Amino acid sequence: MYWTEEEVRIVKELRDSHMYEEISTALERFGFKRTAESIRCMLKRERFGKQKPSLNLDDMAKKAADELKQQIEKTVPTTLFPGVKFRNETLEEEYIEALKQVDQKREFLTGMTVKNFPKKGAVSLAEVKILCISDLHCPFHNSVVLAEAIVNNLDADVLVINGDFLDLYSVSSFSKNKEIPLRHEYKIALELLKVFSDLFPKVVLVSGNHEDRLRSLFAAQLNPNVNFMYSDDVLDKLANGEDINEHGVLEKKYDFDNISYEGGPLRWYTQIGKCIFAHPSHFSKITMRTATDTVDTLKEKENFQAMVIAHTHKQGRYLWKGKLVIEQGCCALPMAYEASARAKYAAQSFGYCVVYEDLEGNVDFNKTRTFYYGSEAMSKEYLNEYNN
Repeated sequence: MYWTEEEVRIVKELRDSHMYEEISTALERFGFKRTAESIRCMLKRERFGKQKPSLNLDDMAKKAADELKQQIEKTVPTTLFPGVKFRNETLEEEYIEALKQVDQKREFLTGMTVKNFPKKGAVSLAEVKILCISDLHCPFHNSVVLAEAIVNNLDADVLVINGDFLDLYSVSSFSKNKEIPLRHEYKIALELLKVFSDLFPKVVLVSGNHEDRLRSLFAAQLNPNVNFMYSDDVLDKLANGEDINEHGVLEKKYDFDNISYEGGPLRWYTQIGKCIFAHPSHFSKITMRTATDTVDTLKEKENFQAMVIAHTHKQGRYLWKGKLVIEQGCCALPMAYEASARAKYAAQSFGYCVVYEDLEGNVDFNKTRTFYYGSEAMSKEYLNEYNN
């Protein structure tokens, strides 16, 4: 049924001060039931709906980082977050001493590579603890799972972000129902990196298939002769601490001396000690197949005992040809494209992985494990909320 001019006038008058359900009730006197959904659709068609507020990217990015800090503050007293009180003087003294040890480990681990991994006696640590998170898909990161990972592992020597740190939603080939500027994602990721850099002696970035979306876009739309003039590696800019404005101009540079990222063709995996952290581009719906395929790909090329796999958003643990193979789960909210005809993924697993190695890089198979925080499939209710 067509909308009358009087109905449209009333909707215009009430749209900013009343809920759609209330407007629906007000329209009942015209003798035809207008549902909240029909009102929303009409507003969209007529193009006089509420204007979306302009995005203040700096504020939104800081808010995302502040939310993570607030989650941490609830559990851990730390001078990194002013206003948090220690329970007693002894605890404060112990914490100050712990900070000194973190600084010492940071200095030592900053130059750490596969070839010069710490040998026995090099430092006063009995083992190296590596916290591995992945698939945050900023700005769709799961702040609850992320905070759990950080709060429970502040004693980690190394933090690995194992690919898909950003989502690059704006350059996705999947259908989109909203506009999220890439700079918005970048600012949030930069703020989170500032937190991670403060908390951990060493932070290592691995590139994922979502970071490759930008490379694919450049390859498809730019003349190869001018490609070299543009940087298609967003992680390289983040690792360098580059705060870039909407015009691509560098506004500020943070000193991320403890953050490392190796770009190039092998950017999709890194090795610390005898454990590989990888984000392969291929995907199999068969349980652990992505992980075992990746082991087979690298077993002749690299010397390793264990491999931690991201990308699948699933969790699993398996011994394959003498290697410990782990799929670590994800730290993202349910993604809308999971429900698309192209994907049809099963429920993703929220969680992360912790790897323990001795000072010669040998992996402790018994202590190395995943941490699971539930599974969730894309529901119709969530999909509707996501799209609106």
